[in-house]
Amino acid sequence: MPSAPSSPRLRRIIAAYAINRLGTWIGTIALSLAVYDHTHSALAVSATLVAAQVLPAFAVPALVAKVEASRRRRELSGLYAFEAVATAAIAAVLLWRFWLPGVLLLVALDGTAALAASALLRTEAAHAGREAAQTGWHPPDLDEAARERRAQTGERSASAAINVAFSWTFVLGPVLGGAIAAGAGAPAALLIDAATFVACGALLTDLHPHVEEAGGASVRARLQAAWRYIQSAPPLRALLLTQAVAFVFFESGAPIELAYAKSTLLAGDRGFGLLVSVWG
Repeated sequence: MPSAPSSPRLRRIIAAYAINRLGTWIGTIALSLAVYDHTHSALAVSATLVAAQVLPAFAVPALVAKVEASRRRRELSGLYAFEAVATAAIAAVLLWRFWLPGVLLLVALDGTAALAASALLRTEAAHAGREAAQTGWHPPDLDEAARERRAQTGERSASAAINVAFSWTFVLGPVLGGAIAAGAGAPAALLIDAATFVACGALLTDLHPHVEEAGGASVRARLQAAWRYIQSAPPLRALLLTQAVAFVFFESGAPIELAYAKSTLLAGDRGFGLLVSVWG
């Protein structure tokens, strides 16, 4: 992996992303276990995952475009603050009185903010890597093409660092989520998840998402520009379609894994977390 350009801003972004992903895995595992324990239904777990990942996908493009088009700072931190409140509310439902429709509603709201924040943060990491490469030392006679190659290397390095953070949190997060849920209960794990969102927001209070020109500042104009770009790039369109199909198969196993670990293997909460970590 190429080394990421040295930049305090980029390091903060990567740290925030890693903390966010670790907390998200802890919360996802704990919530899945809580829903299964209350309902004894893999279908209910499936509904929770649909609410967290599928339904938000329809709202996230517009939300990302709105945040990007805004000239106000702290909107990215605001998304993390919203996640913290929604996650704490889910923990409260589990503590006081479990009600699946309420959980699904809160999960859908939380998932929308989570997907939007993740997309914005990944994009911002790439821009921070590009800027770090451009502002770092370089020979004075470097031509424009070489400067652009240097900037692209910075983008790739930052994206690689984000992917490493994702991989490590995939390994550590689920097993921690299962252990915390088994030892202290799912609400405690969700409160830890909420605390990670607060930490992410604190790291990014001065960060404003980079805004690309998109033929207009309105949400509709930005969405139309994005759609035109996808239509004009067949390899990108094929990649997105392939990824969408792949995710259907990847995610279909999660409810089955939970029932398999808890009911067939009798591995308990820790066993389920370990099983998911092995996938990581």
